[in-house]
Amino acid sequence: MDQKYAALEKADYTLMTSSGIAALVLLFSGFSSGSRIVVVRDLYGGRFRWFNE
Repeated sequence: MDQKYAALEKADYTLMTSSGIAALVLLFSGFSSGSRIVVVRDLYGGRFRWFNE
């Protein structure tokens, strides 16, 4: 199934997570503590609180 999604995006591969917060945790696990990350203010509820803390 991943190959079909990759083809839709013309990508080599895809990675799927069960939720948006799981995707963010996976993505930001690659950054070291204290890194600065720029995000837009218009984030959905839980994500806004997560970045705000």
